[in-house]
Amino acid sequence: KTTLVQNESLWGGINAIKEVNNEVLLVTQQYYNGIQYCLATNFKSIGLIKLNKVTGTHLSSKYYCLKFSGTGCLSQNDSYLNRVQFLSNGKIVIGGMIYACDKLLFFTIETDHNFSNPQCYSYDYIAPYTLQGQSVGVNQFGEVSLFARGYNGQNFLYATLLPNGNVKMQRKMEMPPGIVLSSGSFSPVFKKPDDFLFYVNQQQNGQQSLRVIEFKGNNAQTSDCTGKDTSFLAGQSHVIVPIPRNWDTIRFETPTIINTNFGISDFSFQREEVCSSISICDSLKIIGRDTICIGDPVQQFTAIRNPGCLKLPKWKIDTSAIRAIQIINDTTVSITFKRSWQGYLYAYSSSCNRLSDSLYIKVIPAVLPVQLGRDTTYCNSVVLDAGDNFASYKWQDGSSGRFFNVDTGGIYYVSAKDFCGNNFSDTIRLSSPPKNIFIGNDTCIQQFPFLISANSGFKNYQWQNGSNNAGYNATVPGLYYVNATNGCNNNYSDSIMINQAVRPFSLGKDTTLCGQQTITLSAPPGYAEYLWQDNSTSNRMVVSDTGYFFVRITDGCNKTFTDTIRINPLNLYFSVGKDTVTICKEETIQLAASTGFTNYLWQPSYNIKDANKREPWVNPGISTKYIATAEKGPGCTVSDTIFVLVKDCPTDFFVPSAFTPNDDRLNDFFGPIATAPLQHYEFRIYDRWGQQVFFSNNIQKKWDGRVKAVKQNAGTFVWQCTYKFFNGPDLSKKGTFVLIR
Repeated sequence: KTTLVQNESLWGGINAIKEVNNEVLLVTQQYYNGIQYCLATNFKSIGLIKLNKVTGTHLSSKYYCLKFSGTGCLSQNDSYLNRVQFLSNGKIVIGGMIYACDKLLFFTIETDHNFSNPQCYSYDYIAPYTLQGQSVGVNQFGEVSLFARGYNGQNFLYATLLPNGNVKMQRKMEMPPGIVLSSGSFSPVFKKPDDFLFYVNQQQNGQQSLRVIEFKGNNAQTSDCTGKDTSFLAGQSHVIVPIPRNWDTIRFETPTIINTNFGISDFSFQREEVCSSISICDSLKIIGRDTICIGDPVQQFTAIRNPGCLKLPKWKIDTSAIRAIQIINDTTVSITFKRSWQGYLYAYSSSCNRLSDSLYIKVIPAVLPVQLGRDTTYCNSVVLDAGDNFASYKWQDGSSGRFFNVDTGGIYYVSAKDFCGNNFSDTIRLSSPPKNIFIGNDTCIQQFPFLISANSGFKNYQWQNGSNNAGYNATVPGLYYVNATNGCNNNYSDSIMINQAVRPFSLGKDTTLCGQQTITLSAPPGYAEYLWQDNSTSNRMVVSDTGYFFVRITDGCNKTFTDTIRINPLNLYFSVGKDTVTICKEETIQLAASTGFTNYLWQPSYNIKDANKREPWVNPGISTKYIATAEKGPGCTVSDTIFVLVKDCPTDFFVPSAFTPNDDRLNDFFGPIATAPLQHYEFRIYDRWGQQVFFSNNIQKKWDGRVKAVKQNAGTFVWQCTYKFFNGPDLSKKGTFVLIR
């Protein structure tokens, strides 16, 4: 014996006991009078207690407050006994009632053996009259049954509810005239969810009798023997609240064993069948065309039901797709469609368990072509679908089904006739995918860029630089490769080596080499092999000697080409003129080196102008040896010397008396002659009329017998000269001379 509670004002008790895995599970109900265990006083709670099967030890407990209505409204007699069913799937279903504040409530709870996550629904009675004698039951299928008598005993209500809040059945049964219901239990007995018995106590002419009612049928609507469908319950989800609860004491006692002898006696009863008419509606099926041509829009549909079924079907369809719906008889409707449409037509019966059926209908337009799809790549076996909008089909092989199985690439076509008599056809090409890619054999190319082309038929190409065209422009020799994916997502790759093709080339014209110069001979780059006369293998050779040089180049295709160049020693002539020149002490002279050279340099740089030019001016003042150097290219340097002899010259000045400007290169020019350099010099010539015909301040510039390019006639002319030798006085002379022709 396990005593759980002592010395408390607690009303209630054990609703159900179940042994599970060596544990004893007790579902209990408690009503607390004046003790705030359930959020407030006078509230009902439900608990789950677990005991050890062998020792009776308390293992665990959990409690929930039902929390209906307000406080202070319950009494001991109003805490109705809860009904409990332990289901084979590990669920516990509880059904019960409670009277709170003049309001009769009914509730269902579904939970598990740990009272985890209980789902509760509450129900209000919405009958327009007072109910009496309510009772609740829970069957082995997890359904909750409810029974209630009308206040005058002339009718009773019963219902079947599911623990998920759905009302499966609600019915009302009127008693025949002269029969009044009396107190008694509903106590249904279930064979299966829709096959059960229940009884009611009744009184007629002062005689008590028992009315036994059998309800049969799956989703059935029975005759008046079992009443008519009605609505007397309104349900909603309800939240119950977990509450803490600790038992006062737990102790163990040895229970007293009591033996009781029962007496058994027989009895008899009189049976009378008062109603046996049963009409079962357990099936519903829509019959009619599921494919309709819009040109024939009026169609009839029939709901097939059990013979003798009294329940009329109801119809439902998208009203935007129809023009009219007409009831032909109890089971048949005529529907006029107004547009192309696809959707369901529903038929249903509002019996205890809702019967329904649906028919998916396609209303096709008068012209709807057959479409096999776009041409594509054949990868694996495929089924071509011509669509379900047609009455007949004919494929290229004569087959007549809607579908055609394809197991190889090719061209396929189908002809189809729709329900309106229109003919359509379509063709599809299933191309076999390429199974390799080829961009060419290794080759040699003379001219770049060169287009490398991959074979067609692939959906994607990717070259080594990321480009994705079918072709690639190679701009230099090298290795090129491509990855390609066909329509079946198979990947292939190929590569090609492109070499520079050998072609005529030149090492250049024969040339010369001077001094420490070097010459770099170059063959075109990009070939497979190079071989020079000294067996070197680079495409370049640095030459510092003279002689014959040749190279042979070989391309990647094993073709060769050879070129030869001759390099001769450079013979250079470089001169600055006479070995010695003589000038007067104050005289300036222009030196000159050979042309055709670069980087001229004269030394020493004393009294020299433009020392890095080919023709410098020098005024040494003393005898000096000048060295001139120049280059004929990098590293090729030449030189020559000249000695400038400086002496003191006599200061003599002489003017001729005649000259003969006849272009015989003898005595063609007229002017003074000085034996020493002049510091100042002006020379003028006048004709016989006193007109100046010539002037010069450079003694080297003399008269050629012309005035403005016109030859002057023979005759006598007058000259006048002012001059000054270095370190000498200013002098002036004049005289006449004769021009002879």
